[in-house]
Amino acid sequence: MKKGKCKLCLLEKRLCRSHLIPRAVYALCRAQKAPNPNPMMVTHKLALQTSRQAQWPLLCFECEQLLREKGEDWVLPQLAQYGDIFPFGETLKASPYLFIEPDVAAYALDGHPTLRADDLVHFAMGIFWKGSVHSWVGKGAEPWLNLRDHRVSQKTFPAAA
Repeated sequence: MKKGKCKLCLLEKRLCRSHLIPRAVYALCRAQKAPNPNPMMVTHKLALQTSRQAQWPLLCFECEQLLREKGEDWVLPQLAQYGDIFPFGETLKASPYLFIEPDVAAYALDGHPTLRADDLVHFAMGIFWKGSVHSWVGKGAEPWLNLRDHRVSQKTFPAAA
């Protein structure tokens, strides 16, 4: 582990090789029966199939665990798996909807008995936040996403307490 300043708690610590998108998601994106099962990587400069994962020494162990515990642990088992069911989708389809159109349906997750909206939001916002604190493209210096004044540290990160 490399020593450096954790992008979330802002303390000087040993840094983990953080993934922009959780490592387990890459495995879910593999097309098991295809000649090249690797997922597509798309940037503003190229698109290719690769086994490489966007990772960088970004967060300390404690902050990595915060993202895992507050979102990834619940969300990852809910995602679709190749040739298997999609637990999150199946639960949504069996839930009352706010409105439904031919191409879109909207559901209220607040107060849902089994879907954990806070964990889902924490998971998604963790990915957006990581994109806002590192370039993730080659040796670029500018963050991949510019959240301007909306970027936060652990002191204000949702559900960090």
